[in-house]
Amino acid sequence: PPPEVAPDAVMTTEQSFETNMAIALSRFAYVSAGANIIDTKTGHIFTREGFSNLVAQFYTSEQGSRGKDKITLLSTAWMMHPHRVTVNSMHMRPDQGFPFYTEAGERFVNTYRPTILPTDGDPSIGIKFLKRLVPIDAERHWFTQWQSHKLLFPDDRMVAVVMVAHERYGTGRSSYAQLLRQMCGESYTREIDFNTMTGQGSQSQYNEWQADSTLVIINEA
Repeated sequence: PPPEVAPDAVMTTEQSFETNMAIALSRFAYVSAGANIIDTKTGHIFTREGFSNLVAQFYTSEQGSRGKDKITLLSTAWMMHPHRVTVNSMHMRPDQGFPFYTEAGERFVNTYRPTILPTDGDPSIGIKFLKRLVPIDAERHWFTQWQSHKLLFPDDRMVAVVMVAHERYGTGRSSYAQLLRQMCGESYTREIDFNTMTGQGSQSQYNEWQADSTLVIINEA
Protein backbone atom coordinates (compact mmCIF):
# COMPACT_ATOMS: atom_id res chain seq x y z
CA PRO A 1 0.00 0.00 0.00
CA PRO A 2 1.11 3.61 -0.54
CA PRO A 3 2.57 5.51 2.43
CA GLU A 4 0.17 7.50 4.60
CA VAL A 5 0.06 11.24 4.05
CA ALA A 6 -1.19 14.13 6.16
CA PRO A 7 -4.87 15.07 5.63
CA ASP A 8 -3.87 18.56 4.47
CA ALA A 9 -1.05 17.41 2.18
CA VAL A 10 -1.07 18.88 -1.34
CA MET A 11 0.71 17.88 -4.50
CA THR A 12 3.62 20.08 -5.62
CA THR A 13 6.17 19.80 -8.40
CA GLU A 14 8.97 19.99 -5.81
CA GLN A 15 7.93 16.63 -4.32
CA SER A 16 8.75 13.20 -5.64
CA PHE A 17 6.41 11.40 -8.01
CA GLU A 18 5.81 8.75 -5.34
CA THR A 19 4.77 11.37 -2.76
CA ASN A 20 2.37 13.04 -5.17
CA MET A 21 0.93 9.65 -6.08
CA ALA A 22 0.35 8.84 -2.40
CA ILE A 23 -1.50 12.14 -1.98
CA ALA A 24 -3.60 11.52 -5.10
CA LEU A 25 -4.51 8.03 -3.91
CA SER A 26 -5.65 9.41 -0.55
CA ARG A 27 -7.59 12.31 -2.07
CA PHE A 28 -9.28 11.17 -5.28
CA ALA A 29 -11.74 8.36 -5.95
CA TYR A 30 -13.07 6.82 -9.15
CA VAL A 31 -16.88 6.78 -9.36
CA SER A 32 -18.16 3.86 -11.42
CA ALA A 33 -21.58 5.42 -12.04
CA GLY A 34 -20.75 8.08 -14.61
CA ALA A 35 -17.05 7.17 -14.89
CA ASN A 36 -16.06 10.36 -13.08
CA ILE A 37 -13.37 11.22 -10.57
CA ILE A 38 -14.18 13.07 -7.35
CA ASP A 39 -11.89 15.09 -5.14
CA THR A 40 -13.02 13.90 -1.71
CA LYS A 41 -11.45 16.95 -0.07
CA THR A 42 -13.34 19.61 -2.04
CA GLY A 43 -16.22 17.63 -3.55
CA HIS A 44 -15.28 18.72 -7.08
CA ILE A 45 -16.10 16.22 -9.81
CA PHE A 46 -13.95 15.71 -12.91
CA THR A 47 -14.16 13.74 -16.12
CA ARG A 48 -11.10 11.60 -16.86
CA GLU A 49 -9.93 14.28 -19.28
CA GLY A 50 -10.49 17.00 -16.70
CA PHE A 51 -8.56 14.99 -14.10
CA SER A 52 -5.70 14.49 -16.54
CA ASN A 53 -5.55 18.23 -17.18
CA LEU A 54 -5.70 18.96 -13.45
CA VAL A 55 -2.61 16.88 -12.63
CA ALA A 56 -0.80 17.18 -15.98
CA GLN A 57 2.29 18.77 -14.40
CA PHE A 58 2.93 15.69 -12.27
CA TYR A 59 4.85 12.99 -14.11
CA THR A 60 8.04 10.99 -14.05
CA SER A 61 10.43 10.29 -16.91
CA GLU A 62 13.15 7.75 -17.51
CA GLN A 63 15.32 6.89 -20.45
CA GLY A 64 13.79 4.28 -22.69
CA SER A 65 15.49 1.42 -24.50
CA ARG A 66 15.93 3.51 -27.65
CA GLY A 67 17.40 6.48 -25.87
CA LYS A 68 14.19 8.51 -25.73
CA ASP A 69 12.61 9.62 -22.48
CA LYS A 70 9.67 7.53 -21.36
CA ILE A 71 7.12 9.74 -19.60
CA THR A 72 4.59 8.34 -17.12
CA LEU A 73 1.74 10.70 -16.29
CA LEU A 74 0.39 10.64 -12.74
CA SER A 75 -3.17 10.54 -14.07
CA THR A 76 -2.43 7.38 -16.07
CA ALA A 77 -0.53 5.72 -13.23
CA TRP A 78 -3.32 6.64 -10.79
CA MET A 79 -6.00 5.03 -12.98
CA MET A 80 -3.96 1.80 -13.17
CA HIS A 81 -2.86 1.77 -9.53
CA PRO A 82 -4.05 -1.29 -7.54
CA HIS A 83 -4.78 0.88 -4.49
CA ARG A 84 -6.94 3.40 -6.32
CA VAL A 85 -10.21 3.97 -4.45
CA THR A 86 -13.26 2.96 -6.48
CA VAL A 87 -16.81 3.66 -5.33
CA ASN A 88 -20.22 2.80 -6.72
CA SER A 89 -21.70 6.32 -6.79
CA MET A 90 -22.06 9.58 -4.84
CA HIS A 91 -24.81 10.61 -2.45
CA MET A 92 -25.47 13.43 0.02
CA ARG A 93 -25.82 11.55 3.31
CA PRO A 94 -25.46 13.59 6.51
CA ASP A 95 -26.22 10.42 8.47
CA GLN A 96 -23.18 8.56 7.16
CA GLY A 97 -19.42 8.83 7.55
CA PHE A 98 -17.14 11.07 5.52
CA PRO A 99 -15.76 10.88 2.89
CA PHE A 100 -16.76 7.23 2.28
CA TYR A 101 -19.45 4.94 3.64
CA THR A 102 -20.61 1.40 2.96
CA GLU A 103 -24.23 0.34 2.57
CA ALA A 104 -25.66 -2.98 1.38
CA GLY A 105 -22.15 -4.14 0.56
CA GLU A 106 -21.44 -1.20 -1.77
CA ARG A 107 -19.02 1.66 -1.16
CA PHE A 108 -20.08 5.26 -1.81
CA VAL A 109 -18.71 8.79 -1.60
CA ASN A 110 -20.53 11.07 0.83
CA THR A 111 -20.80 14.53 -0.76
CA TYR A 112 -22.11 16.14 2.44
CA ARG A 113 -19.68 18.64 3.96
CA PRO A 114 -20.76 19.76 7.45
CA THR A 115 -20.47 23.46 8.22
CA ILE A 116 -17.67 24.16 10.69
CA LEU A 117 -18.99 26.85 13.02
CA PRO A 118 -16.68 29.16 14.98
CA THR A 119 -16.19 28.43 18.66
CA ASP A 120 -15.29 31.96 19.73
CA GLY A 121 -17.09 35.30 19.58
CA ASP A 122 -19.83 37.03 21.54
CA PRO A 123 -23.28 35.36 21.31
CA SER A 124 -25.08 38.17 23.12
CA ILE A 125 -26.17 39.87 19.88
CA GLY A 126 -27.80 36.67 18.67
CA ILE A 127 -29.45 36.06 22.03
CA LYS A 128 -30.93 39.57 22.05
CA PHE A 129 -32.12 39.05 18.48
CA LEU A 130 -33.90 35.79 19.40
CA LYS A 131 -35.55 37.46 22.40
CA ARG A 132 -36.99 40.07 20.05
CA LEU A 133 -37.99 37.52 17.43
CA VAL A 134 -39.52 35.02 19.88
CA PRO A 135 -40.38 37.03 23.02
CA ILE A 136 -42.24 34.29 24.94
CA ASP A 137 -39.72 32.41 27.10
CA ALA A 138 -41.29 28.94 26.74
CA GLU A 139 -41.57 29.26 22.97
CA ARG A 140 -38.00 30.55 22.67
CA HIS A 141 -36.68 27.64 24.77
CA TRP A 142 -38.43 25.12 22.52
CA PHE A 143 -37.29 27.04 19.44
CA THR A 144 -33.61 27.02 20.42
CA GLN A 145 -33.83 23.30 21.24
CA TRP A 146 -35.29 22.68 17.77
CA GLN A 147 -32.52 24.72 16.18
CA SER A 148 -29.77 22.99 18.17
CA HIS A 149 -31.06 19.52 17.29
CA LYS A 150 -31.11 20.39 13.59
CA LEU A 151 -27.51 21.58 13.71
CA LEU A 152 -26.35 18.46 15.56
CA PHE A 153 -28.44 15.99 13.53
CA PRO A 154 -29.00 17.53 10.07
CA ASP A 155 -30.27 14.23 8.66
CA ASP A 156 -33.27 14.06 11.03
CA ARG A 157 -36.62 14.97 9.53
CA MET A 158 -37.87 17.79 11.73
CA VAL A 159 -41.26 19.31 12.41
CA ALA A 160 -41.91 22.59 10.61
CA VAL A 161 -41.72 25.91 12.42
CA VAL A 162 -44.33 28.53 11.50
CA MET A 163 -43.46 32.10 12.45
CA VAL A 164 -46.44 34.45 12.56
CA ALA A 165 -46.21 38.25 12.83
CA HIS A 166 -49.68 39.44 11.86
CA GLU A 167 -49.63 42.76 9.98
CA ARG A 168 -46.14 43.49 11.24
CA TYR A 169 -43.06 43.96 9.09
CA GLY A 170 -39.42 44.20 10.05
CA THR A 171 -39.65 41.62 12.82
CA GLY A 172 -36.48 39.86 11.69
CA ARG A 173 -37.77 36.67 10.12
CA SER A 174 -35.77 37.19 6.91
CA SER A 175 -32.66 38.02 8.90
CA TYR A 176 -33.11 34.84 10.90
CA ALA A 177 -33.50 32.85 7.68
CA GLN A 178 -30.16 34.20 6.50
CA LEU A 179 -28.62 33.23 9.82
CA LEU A 180 -29.93 29.69 9.42
CA ARG A 181 -28.39 29.53 5.94
CA GLN A 182 -25.01 30.36 7.43
CA MET A 183 -25.39 27.78 10.19
CA CYS A 184 -26.78 24.91 8.10
CA GLY A 185 -24.72 25.66 5.00
CA GLU A 186 -25.58 27.63 1.88
CA SER A 187 -25.40 24.50 -0.26
CA TYR A 188 -27.95 22.63 1.86
CA THR A 189 -30.55 25.37 2.37
CA ARG A 190 -33.28 26.22 -0.14
CA GLU A 191 -35.80 29.06 -0.21
CA ILE A 192 -39.06 28.48 -2.08
CA ASP A 193 -42.49 30.08 -2.21
CA PHE A 194 -45.67 28.62 -0.78
CA ASN A 195 -47.16 27.62 -4.17
CA THR A 196 -44.10 25.58 -5.04
CA MET A 197 -44.29 23.74 -1.74
CA THR A 198 -48.00 22.94 -2.18
CA GLY A 199 -47.63 22.03 -5.86
CA GLN A 200 -49.79 24.87 -7.18
CA GLY A 201 -47.26 27.11 -8.93
CA SER A 202 -45.82 26.98 -12.43
CA GLN A 203 -42.64 25.39 -11.03
CA SER A 204 -44.49 22.87 -8.89
CA GLN A 205 -43.64 19.95 -11.20
CA TYR A 206 -39.98 20.39 -10.35
CA ASN A 207 -38.72 19.12 -7.02
CA GLU A 208 -34.97 19.74 -7.29
CA TRP A 209 -35.31 21.98 -4.24
CA GLN A 210 -35.75 18.80 -2.19
CA ALA A 211 -32.52 17.22 -3.38
CA ASP A 212 -29.42 17.82 -1.25
CA SER A 213 -31.39 20.03 1.16
CA THR A 214 -31.35 19.71 4.94
CA LEU A 215 -33.41 22.87 5.48
CA VAL A 216 -36.15 24.47 3.37
CA ILE A 217 -37.38 28.01 4.02
CA ILE A 218 -40.85 28.98 2.71
CA ASN A 219 -41.38 32.70 2.37
CA GLU A 220 -44.69 34.44 3.01
CA ALA A 221 -46.76 31.30 3.52
